[in-house]
Amino acid sequence: MRITGLFTARNYNIESLTVARTLDPTLSRMTIVADVDPKIRAQVIKQINKLINVLQASDLTDSPAVTPKWFSSASGPTWRLAPPS
Repeated sequence: MRITGLFTARNYNIESLTVARTLDPTLSRMTIVADVDPKIRAQVIKQINKLINVLQASDLTDSPAVTPKWFSSASGPTWRLAPPS
């Protein structure tokens, strides 16, 4: 709630929020996609890092990512490595 509150208080819309397990059962990984002005993106990450219980916040904007490319087939989705945008 604290992380989403930080975004809400600054009028940033969270487009996607994913929470997943890690190898350490006491920790979770959050992936947040938000439309934030690139000029203030570093400031938002610093603010997230200041929150209690946040170990590390990173900007993955320019990192390569795997994105689904859906086809109609019985075999399911096909995945491809997306180039950095």
